[in-house]
Amino acid sequence: MLDGLTAWFTSDARPLLTGLLIGSAVRGTVAGLICGLVARQLPSLAWGVATGAAFGLLFAYLVAAMPSATGKHY
Repeated sequence: MLDGLTAWFTSDARPLLTGLLIGSAVRGTVAGLICGLVARQLPSLAWGVATGAAFGLLFAYLVAAMPSATGKHY
């Protein structure tokens, strides 16, 4: 949620704030669930951190790579 709330500081993103908050919460929940599944299978802090970082970066990239209605990229 905090990730989505930072969009308020960008005036172009303010009208989209609700969708950004929901998307940010879903993205964080999915990444957390994946990390939890990995942590149950591999009880290693290093693997948990690496999995969280990898999926967090992957999801952030996928969101940033989406084209907007104006044709601009993030």
